Amino acid sequence: MNNKNKNPETKQHISPDDIKCALFKTANNIPYAVINGQHRQEVLCIHSQAMRDIITKKLYEKNGKAPSKSTIDQIQDTLAARAKFEGDTKKVWTRTAKTETGIEIDLNDDLGLCVSITKEGWDVMRSSTVYFERPASSRNMPTPISDGSWELFKKHFKTRSEGDLRLLIGFMSSCFRPKGPYPVLVLQGEQGSAKSTTARMIKALVDPSAGATRSAPKKEQDLFIAAQNSHLLSFDNISLIKNDFSDALCRIATSGTFATRSLYTNNEEFQMELCKPIILNGITDFVNRADLASRSIIIELAPIPESERKSEEQVMSDFYGDLPLMLGVLMDSVASALKYKDSTSVKCLPRMADTAIWVTAAEKGLGWPENSFLEAFQANQLNALLTNLSTDSVAIALRNFLFKHPEKKWSGTATKLLGELTQEKPIFLNTRSWPDTPSYLSTYLARLAPNLRKIGIGFDKDRSSSQRLLSFVKLDNFDDMNPNLIDDGSLIHDLDAPHVVTTMTATSVMNN
Repeated sequence: MNNKNKNPETKQHISPDDIKCALFKTANNIPYAVINGQHRQEVLCIHSQAMRDIITKKLYEKNGKAPSKSTIDQIQDTLAARAKFEGDTKKVWTRTAKTETGIEIDLNDDLGLCVSITKEGWDVMRSSTVYFERPASSRNMPTPISDGSWELFKKHFKTRSEGDLRLLIGFMSSCFRPKGPYPVLVLQGEQGSAKSTTARMIKALVDPSAGATRSAPKKEQDLFIAAQNSHLLSFDNISLIKNDFSDALCRIATSGTFATRSLYTNNEEFQMELCKPIILNGITDFVNRADLASRSIIIELAPIPESERKSEEQVMSDFYGDLPLMLGVLMDSVASALKYKDSTSVKCLPRMADTAIWVTAAEKGLGWPENSFLEAFQANQLNALLTNLSTDSVAIALRNFLFKHPEKKWSGTATKLLGELTQEKPIFLNTRSWPDTPSYLSTYLARLAPNLRKIGIGFDKDRSSSQRLLSFVKLDNFDDMNPNLIDDGSLIHDLDAPHVVTTMTATSVMNN
């Protein structure tokens, strides 16, 4: 029996010419195809479902029936091999990209339009000069319109102060940077303070997508996959952040790598290196680790009075009406940042220094007074630091212990220190995170060290001794006049007023 034509579709393989695609690979050897559609260019991972759909369509048109799974797999594998072994190495971007002259932002509309931003300004282009990947959940942005004003944001973002509004706008502007690190925006407030709505508006301005806000994933792998498929991550209704999830958020905001076993292998790793801006929202003070708090802009939203409430449909309809103008304002800020960032000098750079420099350089494009963002940013970081310390049982116990200690320095083993601090453990705080072993206490203090310096406590580990001593020194900004510096609220007193630090100790914290 002649079996040569038993499966005729095996002879109907698709070449790059058949589907009019160019092939390339990324730096970590992921194969891609570039397909020029009728109106716009599509950049697809060869092993994606979208690419399978294109192959299926082409084979169906040739043979009049759906191809088998094995046939599609073979075609994908062949194209992937060509991309890996014959294709050039290119970079793939999501939503925002670095170019030779500035930045391009993908509008992801049916025509493939993008915004090209340089030091001289911005313009809408017919096509991009770089490769943009568009995840299935990604949605289009409207074409920005010039001649808007940052004052327009006041109409839609109900912040407690003008300083907080500048922080929100500054966060959005910094999201268009094609490279991190990025800040984490934390939106807090009681029910009815429009936290979720505010998050959706920011997503619509920066990186619109289906399901603009979502619940936080439970697994680190799911978090990194979500980051692969969005430029701006937004997680809703957070009540508690566990330590490992907090660490993963920090890694994504400041450029982190997730490694997992490659498919069908036992000893090979597949690595994802990602850096994305993040929004978190919730009712309570859920950012309770110093390293995440120091990377965050924390905004407490005010509840909306009943007399001013509108339906969400009306709120979003009004917002979308002004969206093109507000997007134009953000484009102005990016152009200004590109023009002035290299000449911008910031005295006493705060944590997240890249963001501080970027938005300070963007101030001229926004029409803001000089250093107005930096003032709000520093006050916000200070408030977050002090709020974090005021609920940290270890910091309170350590501060009270050193206040009673007559000498300027103290040194001892972690076991001895744990015994001393246990005597000072505050009874009014939830102490579930209280260190239960000396080794955990030592690790905890290492994380806390940057914040401890802000309240006048220097910390170091002395490894020259066989006992591995922990050493503390009272710095010049240590206040030895107030025995209850943290736990009675002295450090955060009068910080509700924006940019105002009224206590002597809080002022010293700002200056250190």
